[in-house]
Amino acid sequence: MAKKAQATKKSAEQAVSISRLKLNQLFFESLLIVQGFLGLFVLISLITFSPQDPGWNSQTFSNSLVGEEFGISNAVGSWGAYLSDFLFSIVGYMAYLLPYWLLWPLVRHFIFFRRPIQFSQIYSGLIGVRILGWSLFLISSSTLLSIFIEPGYSFLPEDTGGFKFGVLPYLLTP
Repeated sequence: MAKKAQATKKSAEQAVSISRLKLNQLFFESLLIVQGFLGLFVLISLITFSPQDPGWNSQTFSNSLVGEEFGISNAVGSWGAYLSDFLFSIVGYMAYLLPYWLLWPLVRHFIFFRRPIQFSQIYSGLIGVRILGWSLFLISSSTLLSIFIEPGYSFLPEDTGGFKFGVLPYLLTP
């Protein structure tokens, strides 16, 4: 009788641990899906960017109280117009890396690996080091783009390297 009770207790503990694993997997996959939608939102807003849209750098003002509304050509709407203008103003053409960073874990999990991947395999404990590395890569590549692409050949608000990192080449070169 005691063996039967122990076997039932072990199977109940295993069932709890399996359900906890499935709950963690469900949470992880739902986090990836939300991250994927955010990546698609950013990608569509960057692709359909128009300098005539109202944004951080435009002098177009939309006042719904007075009735002055300007057409927004961004496919995502005013949120996409402001987001794409902000990203292009800060980092220039390197803003196209943000959707890649957001969509890559989703593609890696659902397309390349059919077996379940744990949260720690994609987001390891050294996430701070990864973020620092990607930030340094973003800064250096924005600076290099602003050096190699001549000013005036871009439709972006603050030229090719953005506001922050387009200024660095002028400080670093004689």
